[in-house]
Amino acid sequence: MVAGRPGECVRQMGLAMMAITVALAAVVLVAGCGDDSGPTGAAAMTYSDTLSSTFSVDFGPKIEVRNFVGSVTVRPSGTGLVEVEARKWAAGKQDLDKVTVTMNKVPGGVVIEAKNPVNVQNVQVDFVINAPEIAIWDISLGIGNIDYRGRPKGACGFSTGRGEVSLKLPQNMNALLNLSTGVGTISLGFPLDGQVTSNSAMGTIGNGSEAEIAASSNAGNVIVGP
Repeated sequence: MVAGRPGECVRQMGLAMMAITVALAAVVLVAGCGDDSGPTGAAAMTYSDTLSSTFSVDFGPKIEVRNFVGSVTVRPSGTGLVEVEARKWAAGKQDLDKVTVTMNKVPGGVVIEAKNPVNVQNVQVDFVINAPEIAIWDISLGIGNIDYRGRPKGACGFSTGRGEVSLKLPQNMNALLNLSTGVGTISLGFPLDGQVTSNSAMGTIGNGSEAEIAASSNAGNVIVGP
């Protein structure tokens, strides 16, 4: 500080604060542009395209789902079919074709995948899957919610980087559970023989004989109940 010039010091401090404010505003604007960290909302994605496929499967198929951003909804079909509807959303019509969706039958089941290979902003894919009630599931999302109803068998995984995992299971389900969330809560509607905390649960429901279910969210709630 220069003695005898308090007004000059105040002016300089004011300029410095203004510069900091402008810099912070710029950061906020850049962060809000939208990219693979998540869409900016439904208003930003006004174009859509729907794809669908149906596969005949054997009893207890394994179904793998991979999605970068978007939701996955699973419901029992009551048949030996896996019916998949994928709805692509984008802010620009030309961006719909830049998002790839593949649905393939493989030995023992079906593999479903959505990718954003050129990192287009403000795009996502929502899946609705009707499948046999008893199936092996492996669902992994970068960002998005998982809404599952069924009777999983074998080793099953349901995970999302950011979003909610909701599993509605039969009242008489027998499974080993391993549930966790980084930022969120665990909600368990079954008596558990094991340990439960606010952000984790590990143990057995029923006799544990039907499935080993791992469900996790890095940032979001995990809900498991009948």
